[in-house]
Amino acid sequence: MKRTISVFLVILMLISAAPLEGVTNTDWSGFFGVKAEALRASGKCGDNVDYTFDPSSGILTISGSGPMDDFYSYSASWIAGSPFYYDDTIKTVIINNGVTNIGDYAFYYCSSLLSVTIPDSVKSIGVAAFEECSSLKNLTIPDSVTSIGAEAFCACSSLTSVTIPNSVKSIGGAAFCECEWLENITIPDSVTSIGEVAFAGTAFYNNEMNWNDGVLYIGNHLIKANNDIIPEEYSIITGTKCIADGAFILCDNLRSINISGVTSIGKSAFYYCSLLSDVTIGNSVTSIGGNAFRLTKYYSTSSNWDDGVLYIDNHLIETNPSSIPSTYVIKNGTQCIAAGAFTDCSSLTSVTIPDSVKSIGDQTFFDCFSLSSITIPDSVTFIGEMVFSGCASLANITVDSNNTCYSSLNGVLFNKAETELIFYPAVKTAVSYTIPD
Repeated sequence: MKRTISVFLVILMLISAAPLEGVTNTDWSGFFGVKAEALRASGKCGDNVDYTFDPSSGILTISGSGPMDDFYSYSASWIAGSPFYYDDTIKTVIINNGVTNIGDYAFYYCSSLLSVTIPDSVKSIGVAAFEECSSLKNLTIPDSVTSIGAEAFCACSSLTSVTIPNSVKSIGGAAFCECEWLENITIPDSVTSIGEVAFAGTAFYNNEMNWNDGVLYIGNHLIKANNDIIPEEYSIITGTKCIADGAFILCDNLRSINISGVTSIGKSAFYYCSLLSDVTIGNSVTSIGGNAFRLTKYYSTSSNWDDGVLYIDNHLIETNPSSIPSTYVIKNGTQCIAAGAFTDCSSLTSVTIPDSVKSIGDQTFFDCFSLSSITIPDSVTFIGEMVFSGCASLANITVDSNNTCYSSLNGVLFNKAETELIFYPAVKTAVSYTIPD
């Protein structure tokens, strides 16, 4: 209790104290969920994006080209808070064609917002962009959007229906969490990644009639498993495309799982399923998230590891940095390398990828300090984000000339058309670099 009181007193002292040198006119209102000032009639919310607001009608119009700025969930004089943060006078948002991204926390806690118009130019909806917009009833997501950020519509308690268009590939964690009246949800097969608790607390989630054998599906996507109900042996329903992040986390009754026909397995999907010893993964799987099988019984059984590497069927799941040899050849027939599989393998100097591998997950070789070169075979069709981040000794990336998705030029990784630079090796020390035409 004394510690709590003392912390509170420190905050009060900071608020009431004279301004510190170099920090003037500090605005603390955002920290307490209070709008600092009335929304101006016009202003900027992106480098090339402006807004106008009509207070008589409550209509906010966003216009321009390119992305909106990303903001924070609080504001102060040294932090760029959204101009719309905690505004209860905005009733309608109209985003005009040309805007490409809705920024993080852009309309956070606009509690009177009833409807929003999103144009076909928008490609992504940012983190918590509409979180706590509790009056929002009408929502149409255009088929230009490819990603919906974490908590994007969290606690939009008036939403009753949402249709995710075929363009969307990823839905962030808690994206529609606590939308308590949301009972009609459509997710297309285009979605390959669903974050943890994306739909927890919705009317659909809370309706026990939607659960089958302790497992909740939405369309062809497995959302969540209930440890108290799920049987010890479970087979994923035929036709399922995606297993959401954390879907089976802590299901300590689960002993056997059959994953066939699925395209992607989310991060931490089976984390700490302590009795899970029998795992079957079909060759349809092209993406496995980090820690997907960490601390399962299969993971904890030493005989399942070979030279410090854990495989499940034709998928490389994880490595042990202290056991893996400095030169490693991935097994022939391997289809997928899971996200973060070689993370922190600081002694690894060389790795050979067979031409059976189709996908290399996010951060696969993260912080492999000694890795000096790597060759991408023609079979690889997907390379995740930050795959070689922290590879301080990496000097050269070579891509097989027959690869249809990627290419290399002087050791630099590009897409096939050489219009997108994917990774520039750390050892290269050129002061400037010209991307080819």
